[in-house]
Amino acid sequence: MNIDVKKFLPGMEVEEDIVKGNTCMVRKGTILTEDRIEKLKKLGISSLKINRIKYEKLLDNEQEKEKTISSKLMSDTGNSLSEFMKEPNASNMDKVQDNAKAMVKAIEESDKFIYSIDKIEEEVEAHSTRVTCFSILLAKIYDKSIKSSYPNVNEENLINLEDIACAALFHDIGTTCIKDERLNQIKEILKKSDLEKKYPRIKNVPLDHYDNDWSSVYSFLLVQGNNRVSDTAKGMIIASKDLVPEGQKDLLQGTTESIGAQIIRVCDLYDKSMKRTLESGTSLENVAMALGQWAANGIINRELVHLFLNNIPLYPVGTKVILSTGELASVVQSGFGQYGSFKPTVLTRPLPGREINLDNQKNTNITIDTVINGEHFQNLMQSQINMIKHHIKTDKYR
Repeated sequence: MNIDVKKFLPGMEVEEDIVKGNTCMVRKGTILTEDRIEKLKKLGISSLKINRIKYEKLLDNEQEKEKTISSKLMSDTGNSLSEFMKEPNASNMDKVQDNAKAMVKAIEESDKFIYSIDKIEEEVEAHSTRVTCFSILLAKIYDKSIKSSYPNVNEENLINLEDIACAALFHDIGTTCIKDERLNQIKEILKKSDLEKKYPRIKNVPLDHYDNDWSSVYSFLLVQGNNRVSDTAKGMIIASKDLVPEGQKDLLQGTTESIGAQIIRVCDLYDKSMKRTLESGTSLENVAMALGQWAANGIINRELVHLFLNNIPLYPVGTKVILSTGELASVVQSGFGQYGSFKPTVLTRPLPGREINLDNQKNTNITIDTVINGEHFQNLMQSQINMIKHHIKTDKYR
């Protein structure tokens, strides 16, 4: 496969000798480095034949490196949360909070947010870890939005990102108690607490009727006695399942706890909708539509949904898809917003492919049919490459 000099990348493997005059400039099998690329440019070499398969993997590896939060940190965070749910002691709590701080640091230091929807796992810890990523980012976006609208606001962060990270990680752990022997113990604690005074909606639900929709009550009670979790984070946890008092649903009038809880709720419903959509093999447009509908019905905050859709890509860079044309493609530039503007620019694969802006009116007949995981994508792409090689070989000997 020939590639233009502008697309040379360190790590590419040269597939045949490059000869200039009587001199071999680059041997077959050479792995390009930044220094070698610069030398080739100075020598006027405008293109190279490189190993197609290794180039495909190289591009995918480069996109993996660009992720705001690494796959390892995501996995470590999920594992530490799992250990805490099994044994909710101080040592395991510290591990969870250390990971929460690392996630905050990664997002605070990044000027863009790249994540993966390669595989959406179902477990509580995996779901909570993803919700935490989005909650930290949405809180950061909300802070920036408020400060731009109200220049006199001087606080470094209106919402403490470590508080919302902690709350988002623990917001769903109560679901593990619902079919657990701890449920009756927690109900007894609830009877003795004063939560009904602060959250009047709780007393309207009989204790025997608590389920997943009320798991934040259990999540709160599991961490309420732990002084490593701030009172603000605890308030976010209990209100994250739509238990925000009515008067505090207006963001400008709400407390820090209620705003944080509403941020977590948006991200919680987003992740659940994303998972259902990917499992059904339908377009992610349904996710944007669901968020908009929930906002219109007052289930989640309209302003937060607007901020989310206009700042967090529905199709992050690196997402692997099958187009309505049957072509394989990967996302190379994300789109943001609603009403079609979230549609990304994709590069068809195998390489060299064609770049298609799906939001361009000329391409309205081309849509994303489904999102697929990396392993399935690689298998399909390898089949296509083998087919291309077979056709080339067949034509050669005709």
